[in-house]
Amino acid sequence: MSPVGRKKNYKVRTGARTASKGLEKELKRKARRLAQDPTLALPRCTVDVPLFRNLEKKLRDIQSRKDSRSYLEKAAKSGDKLARAYAGALLLNHEDKIQYLAVMRTPFGDVGYALRGSTTKEKLAGIQNYDNPRIKMMAFLEEVKKKKLFMFVTDNEVICTGKDPKPPKEVLDPLPKRLGKGMKRVGNTIISPDLEPGIVSKRLPFREPYLVVRWEP
Repeated sequence: MSPVGRKKNYKVRTGARTASKGLEKELKRKARRLAQDPTLALPRCTVDVPLFRNLEKKLRDIQSRKDSRSYLEKAAKSGDKLARAYAGALLLNHEDKIQYLAVMRTPFGDVGYALRGSTTKEKLAGIQNYDNPRIKMMAFLEEVKKKKLFMFVTDNEVICTGKDPKPPKEVLDPLPKRLGKGMKRVGNTIISPDLEPGIVSKRLPFREPYLVVRWEP
C-alpha cells in the first residue's frame, strides 16, 4: 500500500503494435464495465472532493452518449484530460478489433493500453486498467499534486482523503502484518514483539537499540 506523493517519471516503450488476443479481450472487457459504471474510473473519496465530484459528472455525461462513436471521438480529444481518457476507453466498445497498443514500464510491472484520443499515457493506462490500483493511481498524479490532495493505494482500491494526510483505516489496519511477523499495533504505534509501546512513544532507552519511523505527510 502506498501514499501518493511526487509525480514519478515512467519509462514508456513508444512503439505501438498489434494487440495480443489476451490483452485485447481484457481491454474490451474492462471497457464494457466502464461503460456500465463510470465510477470504476475514479478513486473512492472519504470526504467530498470537488475535483472528483465534478469529474464524475463529466464521466456520466460521456456515459450518457456512449453509443455515439462520433461523440466519443470528439470527447477523447478535447476537454478534461481524465474525461478524455474515459471517452477513449469507451471507444474500444465500438471496435471489432483493437489494432494497436503501447506498453508502459512502471515500478509495478509492464502494462498495456490502447492508444485512443489525446491525453497523457498515464491517464490512458490508468483508466483502462482501473482494476489495478497501482496503475490506476497514475492517472490522478498530476491533479493530486496540483490540488495538494492526499491519495493512498491498497491492494484493492485507490482512496482519496482530500486535504487530510491521515491514512485511512484500510491502509493502517493491514500494516502490522505487512511490516513483519509479530508486529502489532497499539494505538497509533506499531511495534515489534520485543518492544513496549510506552518506551517507543516516549523515546526511552531500551536494552537494545531500536529504530523509530514516523509518518510525516
